[in-house]
Amino acid sequence: MLIPKDIDFNSQQISYAELTAKFDLRFEIPDEFTPDFHLLERIMIGIDTWNRGEINLYGFEETRNKDEYVLDILNVQGINKFLTLFRFIELEEFKIQDFVILTEFNGLSFSEIDRIFQRRLRECSLNIYYMYKGLIDQKDIPYVEKLLS
Repeated sequence: MLIPKDIDFNSQQISYAELTAKFDLRFEIPDEFTPDFHLLERIMIGIDTWNRGEINLYGFEETRNKDEYVLDILNVQGINKFLTLFRFIELEEFKIQDFVILTEFNGLSFSEIDRIFQRRLRECSLNIYYMYKGLIDQKDIPYVEKLLS
């Protein structure tokens, strides 16, 4: 049984670059994935994603070891936007398309865009919300996942 005083719920604003450097991220890549090109264009223009609450990730922290941070990201709201960044920046799985304002970037991969825009994508803000999984009984995890989603 989850007791409120035992809950260790954390939240922080963090850049994409900090998140991928600090945490060993674990997540499932859904079979169906559609890149959010509108999100990429907003970030590259300079629209602040954190103030708009654009990218919210929810998950469980797997360990309390200060040298190792493992975050299991739940496949809920926010995961598609995160995966758009991850698959574009880290994996270069797709090229930009459907940009309306920055049309000159259509057809380019991450490594082909100017460094200033690469930096904007890496430094965009995300909100992460996570709980230490060790405090939760296995039987309570589905309930907590539902709360976080």
